[in-house]
Amino acid sequence: MIKIPYEIIQGHQQIHPKSCVPMSVEFVLKYEKQMDISNFGLQEDLAKHGNSNWVDGYKHGNIEFSRPVEFYNKRGANFPFEALYSKIISELSEDRLVIISLLESDGDFHNYVIYDCDSKNGELIATTKGRPNSNNVWERVQQINGTDILIYKKLK
Repeated sequence: MIKIPYEIIQGHQQIHPKSCVPMSVEFVLKYEKQMDISNFGLQEDLAKHGNSNWVDGYKHGNIEFSRPVEFYNKRGANFPFEALYSKIISELSEDRLVIISLLESDGDFHNYVIYDCDSKNGELIATTKGRPNSNNVWERVQQINGTDILIYKKLK
């Protein structure tokens, strides 16, 4: 389990209704100590609201984000569920958070940050801001026939 510092859990927030993508990127950057806890600059940039295209290749400090193409825009009967689950577990095993997009009951998608996997049932555990946390991530991914993720690496 990745231990997210209390000050990030309590201090980070989503400051605009449609800023969940930059909110989740800020969350990761704060976890990786690449952004001050009081910084909400990405969310203040309205051009970053409502889409995640800007994140693929985005660099901040020694972090570079990417969107694995094998999962992007692939929802449907042939979605590679096993590959997605394996990729998420691999990232978690390297102590890296994973950003995932999930459908909400109001029909909008919202970003969550996966930080753990329940060893008893394999369910993914995620946190977010602006919506309740989710402990049924994998079930929700299957309900929408797949989804995309954002991952990152540390640059040298």
